[in-house]
Amino acid sequence: MAEYDHIADVAVAGSGGGGLVSALVAKFEGLDSIVLEKTKYYGGSTAMSGGGIWIPNNHLMAKAGIPDSYEKALTYMKLIVGDRVPEARLEAYVRHAPEALKYLEDKADLLYCIVPGYSDYYAELPGGMVEGRGLEPIPFDGKKLGENLKTLKNLPYSIPGGISITICEYCQLSKVKTTTKGKLAALKFGVGFIKNRLLGIERLTMGRALIGRLRYSLMKHNIPLWLDSPAKRLLTENGRVVGVEILKDGTPFTIQTRKGVVLAAGGFARNLEMRKKYQQHPITVDWTVANEEDTGDAINMGIEIGGAIDLMDDAWWGSSSLLPNGQAMFHVSERALPGTIIVNSAGRRFCNEAVPYTDWGHYVYEANSSEASTIPCYYIMDQRAHNNYMFGLC
Repeated sequence: MAEYDHIADVAVAGSGGGGLVSALVAKFEGLDSIVLEKTKYYGGSTAMSGGGIWIPNNHLMAKAGIPDSYEKALTYMKLIVGDRVPEARLEAYVRHAPEALKYLEDKADLLYCIVPGYSDYYAELPGGMVEGRGLEPIPFDGKKLGENLKTLKNLPYSIPGGISITICEYCQLSKVKTTTKGKLAALKFGVGFIKNRLLGIERLTMGRALIGRLRYSLMKHNIPLWLDSPAKRLLTENGRVVGVEILKDGTPFTIQTRKGVVLAAGGFARNLEMRKKYQQHPITVDWTVANEEDTGDAINMGIEIGGAIDLMDDAWWGSSSLLPNGQAMFHVSERALPGTIIVNSAGRRFCNEAVPYTDWGHYVYEANSSEASTIPCYYIMDQRAHNNYMFGLC
């Protein structure tokens, strides 16, 4: 039997939302877990995201008096997913996702709230809801992390004044020039911002709030998180995964796992070779807003030992624009603003700009042709839209 440098029940590759939750649940269920992160910052693409989750029939809806049910949510899921995913998985998600949310709220300091007015993407379909299932993390004081705040993954671009806003606040502040409600929201936010500064509160929101809360829970439960420790190879014996080889301080280091290895290191948004192999062309790594280290490591480790792969041709698509420094900025609501359109290289609209962002990516590829390219496409706004609404950070 091989000699190992370290032993744990469970090793988790990746420190995004999925990885940290996996390590916490393992600990709560009586196992010894460890988190491995290949960069010097934890949080991955989750820390760079909105941190939102979609949980039907959740306990927060019940508290708010918003009726939902397992049957209603399952009807909706079947309609939007179809037969692409086995029905048993849809049933499992709809049944257990609400339980998982409550479990993590009770045990892991994970607090979410309903985003008012945030509807299902296809709310008009049977089983769809106009509010309640879309949730976002409640802001978190990063000062509770102590020195660990310094190694929390940051956004790839700086927000003016160091402002940190929630999804709900963004929706309200985007209307500051057009509605009284927007102006009141801006006033309320400004007072809160000053108060936090005076009290020394490091307000984390969206994905950073989610990761901050999970990291705080790891600290409370003494779960180690090793930075600069990339997983390189799964170790097997008799056809079973028994550990993982990592690089620690640049040297090969082996971890034996009594129960298993969780691969939670993201996708392959930054791996050009994999994107060319599995996805539609034209494709590049320049347009993505994913974590710079999202290079498919975990997927390839699984493939190397015979693991099955699926859905490699698809992605969490969305529209983005390139900043002068080459950094891509993701756009969610801007596409649907009044006084704006998006056109192809021939100057023609090619779809409804207000479709959900994943659908947007599909439409872009479907409409792309040598006669009229949609990659890139062009966002056009009139002066009224420019004066009244935010575009990205502008």
